[in-house]
Amino acid sequence: QACKGWEKAREKPECRGLFEPTGGALPWCSEPWCYVDPNACSLNAQPSYYFPGLGIAFSYQTCGSPDYFTIWGAVQLEMCQLFSVVEKPYPIMWLSCWACAFMQQIIDATRRFEENQDRLATGQRVYLVVQLVILVTETAANIQRIPWRKHSFWQNYNLYVYVFINSSVFVKATMMSQVVHDWYEAKLLKHPVLPYRVDGKGWNDEMRAGVLVMIFQFASSMGVFGIVCVTHLLPALIVYHWIFLAVAAGLVKSRSWVGMLGIDPESRSGRALVMGTNSFLSCMGAQVLVTCMVRVYSGEWAGGYLSPLRTDFLARRLDVWYACHLAKGFSFDMLTDQDFINLFIR
Repeated sequence: QACKGWEKAREKPECRGLFEPTGGALPWCSEPWCYVDPNACSLNAQPSYYFPGLGIAFSYQTCGSPDYFTIWGAVQLEMCQLFSVVEKPYPIMWLSCWACAFMQQIIDATRRFEENQDRLATGQRVYLVVQLVILVTETAANIQRIPWRKHSFWQNYNLYVYVFINSSVFVKATMMSQVVHDWYEAKLLKHPVLPYRVDGKGWNDEMRAGVLVMIFQFASSMGVFGIVCVTHLLPALIVYHWIFLAVAAGLVKSRSWVGMLGIDPESRSGRALVMGTNSFLSCMGAQVLVTCMVRVYSGEWAGGYLSPLRTDFLARRLDVWYACHLAKGFSFDMLTDQDFINLFIR
């Protein structure tokens, strides 16, 4: 088999459905590759992704090309096509968390137009309900997209965990938990937030904050995140405990970091900076831990203890995220891209 790039295969109509990623070509599409005999090839070769179990292998190294497809190509292509989800680059997550934090401070300013400024404004309560409905709807949609009848249940569940933890549903839910913590620090939860039958006499602000966090982290995912905590997050806290400790230290020190910038952490801008920093640390910490366990369960530990972390770092490519969400430019398609909207608009 001669070396060729994917763009050659895409010239055939019957191949376009396999090789045309949503939003534009990804980096491996122009790299030459070829099929090889895995028993006779001394260079790096991988089992065929589209023809599994047939003893067919492909190789980029044989053609002198970098193997982007094996590093993150196959998974990213499928995630983008089926779920419009790819692993988010660190700068994108950083911008999204800070955009959400400053948007919350703008919404918080609406309390000035109400008589009681020591409690949540009507706009903030409405925002809570709207976000919860959106998150539940998106969770149900992602569950339905998983091909549960193909492969084993565990393989499908591991795939869903990957989709869920890298989707904007999880990111937004974690951001909303940090919003609740900000409201608690600002002493805005001393009065009932939930319906009176639930949030009645005897409740304090700690209880309200705890219930709201539970609602957004667990109810918004229809209880799935609770299962993910048992199957993926808790094992990751043991296996990669040093990542958890680093994230926890950042969460503890975030307020002092803002103070070191000469900004009062209690001011509106200071609260936004603390909220944005904590949201970023929480989201990225949980994503890295859970995604690493997804890769461990998929057998990637065979490449070494740090192999899942290395792949996670390499997969968070800005060009891949751009190809999935923005390659078509600013068009109507952006308004139907729920993952993009949840990150930067809602």
